[in-house]
Amino acid sequence: MHVSGQTIHTGQVFFDESLNDAVYATSPYDEKSGNRTLNDQDGIYSQGGSASLLDLSQTGDGYRATITLGVQLD
Repeated sequence: MHVSGQTIHTGQVFFDESLNDAVYATSPYDEKSGNRTLNDQDGIYSQGGSASLLDLSQTGDGYRATITLGVQLD
C-alpha cells in the first residue's frame, strides 16, 4: 500500500498447492514453459507464509478468496 508516495505495507499471499496445480493444468498456464516456485521453496513462505494462505470457496467457474489481516498502527 502506498500513501502520499511512501510505502506503508507490502505483502504476499499464497494459494494451496493443490489449487496451484489445478490452475497450472488449464489454459493458458499449461502452455507456459519453465519451473514455478512451490510454496515450500519460496523464501517468503518459509518465513511464516502459511499464515497468508487464502481461504478459497468455489464460485461458478472461479474462486472467491478471503483472508483476515491484522494491522498495528504505531
